[in-house]
Amino acid sequence: MVELGVYVRDSQGMSQGEFQRAYPDSVLLVDKSEFDNAAGSVSFETVAISSRDDDDPQGYQVFPVTKNQNNPWPDRISLGRARNCDVVIRHASVSKLHAHFFIERSKLVLADAKSTNGCRVNDRALAPGERVPLSCGDVLCLGMIEATLFSPAGLFRFIQEVRDLDPKPANS
Repeated sequence: MVELGVYVRDSQGMSQGEFQRAYPDSVLLVDKSEFDNAAGSVSFETVAISSRDDDDPQGYQVFPVTKNQNNPWPDRISLGRARNCDVVIRHASVSKLHAHFFIERSKLVLADAKSTNGCRVNDRALAPGERVPLSCGDVLCLGMIEATLFSPAGLFRFIQEVRDLDPKPANS
């Protein structure tokens, strides 16, 4: 998990192509208020990135959908609350192993891993094990957490919009 402001700051002066080379993975974008809405149910973890107010435009967290080298499943990207998942979302409504991402025919696909609170894609509930192809802009509900999926190009465009809405200079 990284604050959106880190991406905003790092993208300063980059073209879309340069950004996509620097950040080649799709991401899940989650509004921080999603974690505040279930007071008392959030589990915190320490991350190695410092957070400042200027690193947090609009209060979003970014979860890269990328493989952890230590993960035992080479054919999938795991998502869940457990620290050994590839994508870790520390929220009580997210199961320890909530879902899996697969890459099928160059497309990202989501499958519910028999999670307790289920998965939805664009308001459509997934059956356990059902695989659904994803597109940039799809809204995923993982338990009570709502996340928007962005491709690298889609994230770059979103960052441009954030920068236009919040023109505060991104100082280091």
